[in-house]
Amino acid sequence: MKHATVNFSLNRPWLILSLTFSFTLLFLLPLVECRFRNNHEKTIPGNDYILLPHKQICSDFNLQDFVIAVIENQKDADGAFNVQTLSRVYNLTAQLASLKRGPSGNAIITMPATGGQPEREFNADLSPRNPLERLFSRGLDNPAGLFDKSRRSVIVASGIIGPSTVTGISQAEPGLLKNERLMAQPPATREQAQAVKNMLMNNPLYAGVLASRDEKAVCIYVPVTDRSRACNVVRLIKSLTRNWDGNDKVLVTGPAVMDETFALETPPFMGIFIISALICAFIALFFLFHRSITLIAGPLMATAATVICTSGLMAGTGFKINIISSMTLIFLIPVAIMNSLHVTSEFFDNYYKFKNKTMALKIGTSRLFKPMLYANLAIIAWLITLMSAPVISLRVFGLFSAMGTFLSWILSITFIPAYIHTTISGGKLEAIHEKSLMLSEEKDWLGLMMMKLGVFNRIKWETCLFAATVLLTLSAAAIWRCTVSDNAYSWLARNHPAGITDRTANKHLGGSRVIYLSLRAAQPNGFNALERIDMLRAEVQKRLGPIFPQGTKIFDDKLNGIRDLYRNMTSGDVRKSFITLTKEAENVDSLALASWNNLANTLSYVNPANLTINRLAGEILRIKNSNLEDKKLLLARMEEYAELKNAELLDKALEVCGEFTRLSFRELVFEMETELTAPLFKKPVMLQYVKHLQSELENNNAVRRTVSIANALEKAFNELNRAPSVSGFADYHPEDSAYMRFGIPCSASTVDKIFNQLEETKNPLLPHLVTKDYNQICIWIQLKNYDTKQIKDLIACVNKFSASYPSAVELDVQWAGPAYVDLIWHDKIARGLARPMIWAFLAVAAVLMLLFRSPLYGLTGTAPAVYGTILIYGILGWAGIRSNIALMIMPVFMLSTGVYLSVIFLERAHSAQTRRKAWHTIFLEMFGEPAIAICRSTITIFAACLPLVILPLVPYRTTGWLIIAVLCASLVGTLILMPALLTLLKKKLFPHDDAEDDTEDDD
Repeated sequence: MKHATVNFSLNRPWLILSLTFSFTLLFLLPLVECRFRNNHEKTIPGNDYILLPHKQICSDFNLQDFVIAVIENQKDADGAFNVQTLSRVYNLTAQLASLKRGPSGNAIITMPATGGQPEREFNADLSPRNPLERLFSRGLDNPAGLFDKSRRSVIVASGIIGPSTVTGISQAEPGLLKNERLMAQPPATREQAQAVKNMLMNNPLYAGVLASRDEKAVCIYVPVTDRSRACNVVRLIKSLTRNWDGNDKVLVTGPAVMDETFALETPPFMGIFIISALICAFIALFFLFHRSITLIAGPLMATAATVICTSGLMAGTGFKINIISSMTLIFLIPVAIMNSLHVTSEFFDNYYKFKNKTMALKIGTSRLFKPMLYANLAIIAWLITLMSAPVISLRVFGLFSAMGTFLSWILSITFIPAYIHTTISGGKLEAIHEKSLMLSEEKDWLGLMMMKLGVFNRIKWETCLFAATVLLTLSAAAIWRCTVSDNAYSWLARNHPAGITDRTANKHLGGSRVIYLSLRAAQPNGFNALERIDMLRAEVQKRLGPIFPQGTKIFDDKLNGIRDLYRNMTSGDVRKSFITLTKEAENVDSLALASWNNLANTLSYVNPANLTINRLAGEILRIKNSNLEDKKLLLARMEEYAELKNAELLDKALEVCGEFTRLSFRELVFEMETELTAPLFKKPVMLQYVKHLQSELENNNAVRRTVSIANALEKAFNELNRAPSVSGFADYHPEDSAYMRFGIPCSASTVDKIFNQLEETKNPLLPHLVTKDYNQICIWIQLKNYDTKQIKDLIACVNKFSASYPSAVELDVQWAGPAYVDLIWHDKIARGLARPMIWAFLAVAAVLMLLFRSPLYGLTGTAPAVYGTILIYGILGWAGIRSNIALMIMPVFMLSTGVYLSVIFLERAHSAQTRRKAWHTIFLEMFGEPAIAICRSTITIFAACLPLVILPLVPYRTTGWLIIAVLCASLVGTLILMPALLTLLKKKLFPHDDAEDDTEDDD
C-alpha cells in the first residue's frame, strides 16, 4: 500500500495538488457563514436528567436571560439619585419597552414625552463603531437581530425590572399597602429624587439589586428571549445612551452578554491566530531548513488545508462551533505540522544520498509510512473514545479531530511528495544539496545538540531513568492538588472592555451574577386526616388546656373517637373530617364557655357606684351557674387592678371576661385548618425557615446577598404595622435593627392577606420569586464571583444546612441559572474526558501492541505520553495553579503529541532492530535523522502556538501555555525517558543484539 500511495503521488502530482487546492477552496465557503456559540446549555443533550430541573425551574418562575444596564454616577453629590440620572433611567426603560419592528424591518423606538416635547418615534442606530466589529460582526448591525422569527421584539417589555417598573411597598393607611410604582414618573425636583431613593433603599427587595448600597449606581434588568441576541440589545442600549453628557456612565453586563461577547470575538481572533501561527511556523522553518522558502511552504500549505477542510466540514454539516469544538483547530495545527514536517525533514536530510528527488521521495516516504500510520492510528483511536462523552461538543471535537488527523496524514504522504516533485526546481535542489545536514562537514546547532544528547543518554541512561522516576513520584503525589476553577466571566482578559465593565458593575451590584435556589415540598399532597387531628390535639393542649381543662378533656375524647373513625380511610376524607371536627368543637364551646358567658352577663348588670375590689369579689362569688375554678381565675386576674374603683374596675373585669369568652375551640379548629391547608410558603414556619437559610447563605464567602419572597413579606408586614408618622419616605435603612422589628407574621391568615395585597401591585419581580400557588419559591443568590469551585462549596453549604436544620416539611432542593449550567457543563466535561482517558490509554496501548506485535513495545510507546501528563499535572498541583477549561482539554494534546513523537521514535528503532543492527548502532541512528525531525516539528509547533498566549481570550491563552508545556514534556519523554527505557529493556526489545555488540556497547 505504501508503495502504491507514493507512486500515485509522484506519477500524478498535478492531480494531487489540484484536488487539494480545490477541496480547500470548497470547504472555505461554509466558513463564511460559520457562527460561534457559547451557550453551554445547548451543548448538553436536552433530555439530560441533571439539566431537567434547571429547565423546569426557569419555566416555573419565567427566568430568562437578563441584559443588565447599570447607570453609574460617581461625581454627583447624590450619586445616581439625582434628577437627571433618574430621568434618564426612566426614559431608557420606556424606550427599551417600546421597541417594535418598522415596515421596512428597522428598529423603531418611542421616545416618551418630556420637557414639553411630545412623544415621538425614531430609528435606532445599531451600526458598529469599532473597526473590528465592522469587519467581523456581519449581521449583528442588522436591526432584524432585535426581533425573532415572528417579528416580535426579543426584549420582554412586561418583564423589565427597574425603578420605574417595580412597585413601592409602603403604607397607604392602617391595614393597606399603596399600589403605585416606585418611580411612576421622572422626578422634577431633588426632593422627589430623594423620595425615590428612600423608597428603594429602604426595601430589602430592591436595595443592592436595583441600586448599589453606596447609592452610586442604579440598574435595569432587561429580559431577552434569545441569549444569542444579547449583544444586539447591548448595542441598542449603547445607541440610546450615546448622546448622554455629564457624569452618567452606562455599563452593560450579564451572563448572556459575557458569553455572547466571547462568542462574537472568538471567530476573528481564531482567524488571526491561524494566520499568525502559520507565519510563526514559517519563520521557525525558515531557519531550521537553511532559508529554503520553497521547501518549507509545503508543510504550511498542508497544515492550512487540513485546518480549513476540517473546520469547513464542521460548519457545513451544521454543527455549531463553541469553545470545545473550536479546540479542534488548535489541536490539528500541531498534528498537521508533525505529519507534513516529518516527510519534508526526511527528504531534506537524505537527498544527498540519492541526488534524485524521485528516489529520495520514494525511499523517505516509504520509510516513514509505517511509523506515521501507527502514530496517527493511535491518535485516532484515542479521539474516537471521546464519542462516548456526555457533552455534544466533546463528541464533535473527537469526531472532527479524528477526521482532521486522518486528513493530515493523507496530505503528508500525498500532497508533500507531489508538491516537492513539482515545485522544487533543479537549481533549488542543488541549493538544498549544498545545505543538506548530512552533507555538511560540520553539523548545525540542532545536529550537534542531538549528537551530544545521544552521547549523554548512552552514558548516563541510569541517571536519566532515576531522575525521571523521582519526578514522576513527586508529580503523582501532587496531582490531587490540581484543581479546575473556571467561570465564563474570566474568559476575557482583565484588560478587556467587557471584563472591566462587568467587574465595575459587580462592585456596585451583586445582581450581575446570580444563581437560583428553588424550594418545594417533596410530597405536595399535604397532611391527611389523622395527621391533622394529631396536630390539632397538640395545639389545643398547648393553648386551651390550661384555661379550659374540662373542655379540653371533652374535646380530646371527641378527637380520639374521630381518629378511630378515620384510621383506615383515605386522604380524600380530609374535608369531611374537618366538618366533623367543627361540629364537635361547637358542642365543646357550648359547655366550656357557658361558665364565662354567665360571669360576663351577670357582671354587666352590677351597679358600678362605690364599687371596690372587695365588693366585686363578693359579687363574683355570688354568681350562680359558673364554675368555682373560673371565678377564682377571674379574681386572680383582677388582683393587679385592685386600685381601680367604680366603672373603671367593672370595665376591666368585663374586659378580662371577654378575653376568655373570645377563646373558642371552634375558632381554633378554623385557625388550624387555615394553617394546615395553607400553601407551603404561606406558612410562617416555612417562611422563617427561608429567612434562616438566607442568613446562612449570606455568611458564605461566595455570596453577596440573597432575595426571596420572604423579604417582600417582611417589608410589607413592617409597613402595615409601622406608625403612620414614620411611614413613607423616612430616612431609615434595612441595616437598622429596628427596621424589621416586626419580622414574619405568626399566622398563615395574616400572611395570606399581605400576599394578596402584594399580588395586586403586579410587581414584575414577584413572579420570579414564587409560583402562583405559593408551593414553590425561588431564592435569588447574588454571587461575588462566578467561580465553579465556589459554587460547588455553596451547594455543599446548602446541603449541610438542610441536614443540620430539617424543615417542618421535607423539601425538594433544586438549583438553576447560568452559573449552575456552567457547573454542570464543567463537571460533564471533566467526567467526559476522565473516562475516555482510561479507555484511550487502553486503546492506544492495544493499537501499538497490535501494530508492533509485541505487548512490551506497546506499553513502552505509551510511557512518554503518560509520563508527560503526570509531570505537567503534578507541576500545576505543586504550584497551586487553578486553571480553566483548558486544563481539562490538555490531556488530549498531551496524549496525542506524546504518542506521536514516541511512536515515531520507537518504530524507527523497531525497523532498525528488524534489520539486525546492534544496539549501539541503533542508538546513534535514533539521535540522527529521527531525533532531528522530532526536534524540528516540536520547535515549529512551539513557534506556531506562541500567538495563542497573547490572545485576549483567556482559555485559548491558557491552552497556548499548556501546549508549550506539553511539547517540552513530550520532547523530554521521547528523547530522554524513551532511550533510557529502551536501554533498560534492550535485551527483550532487541534480541538480535549479540554479545559482541554488547561488549562494544559497554566500551
